[in-house]
Amino acid sequence: MRVHISKPNRGFTLVELLVVIGIIGVLISLLMPGYSKARAAANKVVCESNMRQIGQAMMMYADASEGFLFPGTMGADVNHITDFPSQLIVPTPPGAPGTLDAQGNVVYYLTWPGVVLASWTGAPPALPPSSPTADPALLAFTRIATGPLMFCPADDPAPYAYHSYIVNSHVAYWNAKFSTKLPGGQSSGSVILMGEKVTAQCDYYMEYGDFKAGKVDLTRHGIVLGSNYLYLDLHVDNQPGIPGDDALDPWDFANGAAPPAGTGGTTPPAN
Repeated sequence: MRVHISKPNRGFTLVELLVVIGIIGVLISLLMPGYSKARAAANKVVCESNMRQIGQAMMMYADASEGFLFPGTMGADVNHITDFPSQLIVPTPPGAPGTLDAQGNVVYYLTWPGVVLASWTGAPPALPPSSPTADPALLAFTRIATGPLMFCPADDPAPYAYHSYIVNSHVAYWNAKFSTKLPGGQSSGSVILMGEKVTAQCDYYMEYGDFKAGKVDLTRHGIVLGSNYLYLDLHVDNQPGIPGDDALDPWDFANGAAPPAGTGGTTPPAN
């Protein structure tokens, strides 16, 4: 009779385990750069898609607004945004879903994205009994009011004032429309309509002098790809690289000149 003696199963030794962990670490280090590049490319594509959809919304807004692509005076000021109980703005701006807090103060958040993107469709979310800026319920209210298209996935998840994009006020100065004749014979395909703001900035408009003040993010998608821009002809493209200190303001397509008499435009404010 043959007796079979079973050998006990031998597990991994410490050395073998360390080798396996080392191999996994090497594989991860090889894969991570490719994953990061793929994610950055995907974020850029989503951002471009957002801008194209905003451009289409601007065209629909223009159809009902004598050709103007966005309202020129609906930024972060007390006439269009308030989230402090001590502020009482009467009357509520037209179209804003005014909500009263516990003290009877009007709370609203009505900026150009809310009008152009129809973010006010439907009932606004309920506000808390009091509405300090840090209240999560109020922040949710302002985020919803802004609209999801206003967020670039490469930006911080909660950019200041809950938007990533900023429109060109110079277009408003000149009363420029989709088909307006531009100064110097420029084409609409070369004039910036909207770009990407710095995360920590609350601005909704690029005003005269704002480019030098650093309010637009030049490298949202990296040094090579730069940032995405929506142009006046509504195509989307990116501008790579960082211009030098002596570069002209690319948002100011008239180089600081005031609109000619009769255009209905307004003189840009002094820098």
